[in-house]
Amino acid sequence: SSDSEVFVNDYIVGEDIIYETPVKEGYLFAGWKPQIPDVMTEDIIESTALWVPCSDTSYKVLAHYYDFSNGAGELTEKVFEFYGTTGYSIEIADRIPASPSENTEYILIDEFGFDYNEFDYGGENILNGYINADGSTVLEIYFIPVTHVVVFDADGGNFADGDSVKFIEVPHGSLANENLPFAELVKNGYTFNGWFGLGEITRIISDITFMADWTANTYTAAFDASGGTFADGNQRNEITVKFGETVIAPEPVLDGYEFIGWHDELGTGFVLTFMMPACDIVLIAEWKEIPAETTTQTTAAPTTTE
Repeated sequence: SSDSEVFVNDYIVGEDIIYETPVKEGYLFAGWKPQIPDVMTEDIIESTALWVPCSDTSYKVLAHYYDFSNGAGELTEKVFEFYGTTGYSIEIADRIPASPSENTEYILIDEFGFDYNEFDYGGENILNGYINADGSTVLEIYFIPVTHVVVFDADGGNFADGDSVKFIEVPHGSLANENLPFAELVKNGYTFNGWFGLGEITRIISDITFMADWTANTYTAAFDASGGTFADGNQRNEITVKFGETVIAPEPVLDGYEFIGWHDELGTGFVLTFMMPACDIVLIAEWKEIPAETTTQTTAAPTTTE
């Protein structure tokens, strides 16, 4: 029970031998060799304690990792306590495999994904060692986050730099709404509404693709009968049409003229059925005068009789 490894007691021959059971940190007392008798004899008795290593000696694993629970990654650490047999060798892989997500015992892995490697963030990995009897053994490991590829597909549109697709590599567990550095996204004839599926995801836990959500813009097509009239009696009609939809132009009428088609204010001709462009348009009717009918009368010369 003291710090001494040798105990000396004096006894009178025939006296009962009484001694304290020794203790040793990390070990269980298993007796004496040779066995000490109950009564002192004339001989000098020298016995050595027998020890069995404890199987529940504590050792620790200190894990350094990036925590993304609050958004931006913050380097932090967590201590995990395990138990083993005093003096035995241990490997960190016995507790934390190379693919930690397979280890349900490791609390970090339930929320975040990590891979460990020999590269660290300013410290040195201690991946193996021996279990010290006093529980002072500490294995140390530095994790790098597993990363995932997030794809942003403009679906026919373009980002400010002209690209139509962006690839971003982000740490496992990153907040999804923090991976949107693209404020400007354009597509001719459309309004950008956001990204399909992004609002349904809180954190990035695998490779994923987000497609741009577009709504076709609505434009006005005005038809000027240019002196004629439409079936409703109006000389000008307007309709609203979404970009890319089919427009069937009306056909006006004008007495004395033949309707031959439409042209815009720049003189560009339009067919009667066309796709709506990404702008408002004014179309003007073109007319061709119908020639007036002419009547030819023949008068016979008078006949003279002699």
